[in-house]
Amino acid sequence: EDGHALVAFFAKFGPGSESAKAVERILSVSGSHYAVMGITRTATLQQVKKAYKQLSLEVHPDRNRSRRAEEAFKSLSEAFQCLSDAATRARYDAESRHQHEQEVRRRREADFAAQQQRSHGSRNQNSAKDSADCARKLEHALKEMGKLRQELASLRDTHARALSREASLDEMLRRAQQAAAAASAGEDSAWHQVQVMGTRLHEAQERERALREEVPRPWAD
Repeated sequence: EDGHALVAFFAKFGPGSESAKAVERILSVSGSHYAVMGITRTATLQQVKKAYKQLSLEVHPDRNRSRRAEEAFKSLSEAFQCLSDAATRARYDAESRHQHEQEVRRRREADFAAQQQRSHGSRNQNSAKDSADCARKLEHALKEMGKLRQELASLRDTHARALSREASLDEMLRRAQQAAAAASAGEDSAWHQVQVMGTRLHEAQERERALREEVPRPWAD
C-alpha cells in the first residue's frame, strides 16, 4: 500500500504532472503579474478574482505538494494583491508601460548602432579596395613611364650615332673636294686619292641610306 501511495503521489505532484506544470508555468512568468494570473491587461476585477481562485486550488501548498509550490503561490498572491487594488494596479501599469518603452528604445538604439557599425565597416572595406586599386594603377603607370623613358633614351642615342656618321661623311666629302681641287692643278697622286675617297664616299653614303631606313626620325626635345 505504501508503494502504491508513493506512486500516486509522484503521479500527481512529480515532474511532468499537471500540478508540477502549473507551478512551473507561474514561476516561468513571475516577472509579469498578468502573465502569472493568465489574464490580459483589460481584465476586470471579477476576472482577476476568478483567476486567482482557480490558480490557488492548483498551486496552494496545502493542495499541491510539488517542490516549488510555495514559491509559485507566493508569486500568485503578490500578483493578486497588486491587480485587485485599483490604485496599485494603475501604478503597476504605468511602470510596466515605462519599462516597455525603455526596452523598445534600447532595442532600437542597439539596432541603429549595429546598423551604423555594419555601414561603417562596409565603407572602410570599399575605401580600402579603392585605395588598393589606385595603388595598382599608379604602379602600372610608373612602369609604363619607365619603359617610355628607356625607349626615348634609345632613340636619342641612335639619332646621336646617326648624326656622328653624317658628320664623318661631311668630313670625307670635304677632303674629297680638296683632293679634286688638287687634281685639277695637275697632281696625279691627288687625282688617285680623289678616286679612292670617292669610292669610300659612295660606300659610306650607301651605308647611311640603309641606316636611315632602319632608324625612325626622333621627335624634337
